[in-house]
Amino acid sequence: MSSSDRGNLWLPLLGALALLAGWLAFKGFQAPTDLREELVEQRPRYHLEDARWRRYDDTGAPIFVLAAANIDYFDDASMQLDSVRFDTYAEAGRWQLEADRGHVPAGETRLKLQPLVDVHGARAPDGSIDLQTPSLWVDWTERTLKTDDPVEARTAAGSTLEATGMRGDWTGRHVEFLDAVRVRHVLRD
Repeated sequence: MSSSDRGNLWLPLLGALALLAGWLAFKGFQAPTDLREELVEQRPRYHLEDARWRRYDDTGAPIFVLAAANIDYFDDASMQLDSVRFDTYAEAGRWQLEADRGHVPAGETRLKLQPLVDVHGARAPDGSIDLQTPSLWVDWTERTLKTDDPVEARTAAGSTLEATGMRGDWTGRHVEFLDAVRVRHVLRD
């Protein structure tokens, strides 16, 4: 092996060492990640057990009552809830919503219930309706219920409905089923 062949062997090795040295130097310029900061951000600021949250309007009338087995409140004003029951209040009617979990996104005035939401709507004198859907958004500022997921509904009279998506107001007076709506009416004698 000649001296020029040995020099050609060292060239790739020196190049690889230079790349490794450059990578190590660049890595040193990155800000260190403090694992404690990440853990603190993920932990709730407050943890409530067997919680009941009531909200009132300007006149002192109740808007809603939320009950949860646990509520975790985070620094960004988001919340995680377990075993949720949400009752709306309005003069013309009300909704009772139940789900295993709920989530309030950071800084928002709406709650996403999931994975299976049971909804009972009571309106006088029209009767009641029961709904089920995989998820449901409840906005307490707009006083609306919304989902884009499949919905199954049953009326007190025995009729059934299947749809994809639903929008409803707080009172239950205006409920709109959005797409692929199928209704089965029960005929009375």
